[in-house]
Amino acid sequence: MPLQTHPAVVAPKGSVRKLPPIKLHYIWLPLVVLAFEFVRSKNFDQLHPLEICLGIFITLLCFLPGFIWASQKEREPPAFQCFCAIHYPYYGYPIVVAQSSYMNCNTADRLMAGAAVTLFLVVAIVTYYFNRPPDFCSRPTKLIQIREIPERTATGLAFGLLLAWCVFTILWTLGMVQEFLTQSYRNPAFVAAFGAGTIAVWTLARQFGANKLRSGEKLVFVLIFGVGMIFLASIVMLVQPMTFCVVGIIAFMMGRGKIPWLMLATVLVVAAFLNLGKGPARDKIWVGGSAPYMTPEMVIQSYETWIAESFNVIVTGRAQEREERSIFSRANLITLLSRVMNVVPGRKPYMYGETYGYIPEMLVPRVFWKNKPQVHAANNLISLNCGLSSRANLRSTTVGVGLLAEAWVNFGWAGIIGLAVIIGGAMRFMARALAAAAPTMMHGLISVVWVAYSFQVEQVTSAWFSSFSQAVLVMIIMLYPFSRPVRDTPPATSPRGAPVAPGAARG
Repeated sequence: MPLQTHPAVVAPKGSVRKLPPIKLHYIWLPLVVLAFEFVRSKNFDQLHPLEICLGIFITLLCFLPGFIWASQKEREPPAFQCFCAIHYPYYGYPIVVAQSSYMNCNTADRLMAGAAVTLFLVVAIVTYYFNRPPDFCSRPTKLIQIREIPERTATGLAFGLLLAWCVFTILWTLGMVQEFLTQSYRNPAFVAAFGAGTIAVWTLARQFGANKLRSGEKLVFVLIFGVGMIFLASIVMLVQPMTFCVVGIIAFMMGRGKIPWLMLATVLVVAAFLNLGKGPARDKIWVGGSAPYMTPEMVIQSYETWIAESFNVIVTGRAQEREERSIFSRANLITLLSRVMNVVPGRKPYMYGETYGYIPEMLVPRVFWKNKPQVHAANNLISLNCGLSSRANLRSTTVGVGLLAEAWVNFGWAGIIGLAVIIGGAMRFMARALAAAAPTMMHGLISVVWVAYSFQVEQVTSAWFSSFSQAVLVMIIMLYPFSRPVRDTPPATSPRGAPVAPGAARG
């Protein structure tokens, strides 16, 4: 009996991969939310008319690639779409609601920052979509050697990686990993665990959405993932748990073919609630400004404190405090960009690529270079140069300035445009290279790392390259032994006479 695999393994020339478009029911909800945020904004009348237009335009640009991706029958891994969407909370939302910290900047600096974000998104989107060939998402480039993992092997491997991630997360939270690994090995181990967990969640959530998991497998997936998330967030951290949730929702959506609105709303409500009490909870739980090693009892106490503090913010009716601690309030890179533009080039000269010089250094493993600069070296250099932080504060807290601020302090408007062209081109190249990848294809599994790291807009380029390259390398090493090359056989013919991708039918 022939072994059937995903029909989109490698589409033969002339054929078109058919995937159902994602149903965009309730797509009007984001527009209603946007209008509501405008209406409830207390500082709306203080915004410049041009600033209002920029805020609306940035918002639409952030979600435009996602709408295009969801409405198409042929879809690439949504890395670029996620990258654009994540710019809304960091650059669009502070304008839309006229956040207090954002309004403290000069009007001229705010307008320049809004114009820079708009220019960046326009150039990146045009670079990504301009003159795309008809078979852009049907056939991958020949750059990647096509390898696949048998479906049941992929499922078993995903459960193994998920369990390994869960165990590592528990041991890391309890401080056991730190006792056995030196500083040189901790970060690679953490990156490997993050990559393994991301691939496992992506694979199993996509199969969950496509109803390819048995009832028992669904229960095991939910239990292991839930336990891992409980320990991961117990140190009062939300960034990584939210990344796993978003990756899982995207994968589930791709498998089911529609947006899971209830699941999405639940995650956002829980995250927004916990974010309210995150600051006070950290003040009570963290020791010396750092997360402590936990015990099982401390995990329970951590959530008791965290939930109580979040309820306290709501019950006491501290509206200003709720606004400052909302889920989007801390994601405010446009304020930092405005402050950077106020300093460079008026009071400080351009850095002319100095921070980008850390990229090759970050690619060298710390195991081979004991005195390697810290991963946030470029970020801290920008913070000190622009007066965003002091040396004393940087010892315990790093201010994430983001890719746009880094581009500005190095080359100004030329840096913004150049960054947009490079990111749009790189995303386009990777989308074509990873296109037509079935869930069991090796490069299809690795593509989830690309999607997950598309959310990391707070990092500077050198830090992003360091963590991303480590994650991809570890994933290749882990997955390659379980993969096999796809046979390049002549296209078979389906019962209806339509061509079938090579490898879809085997004797």
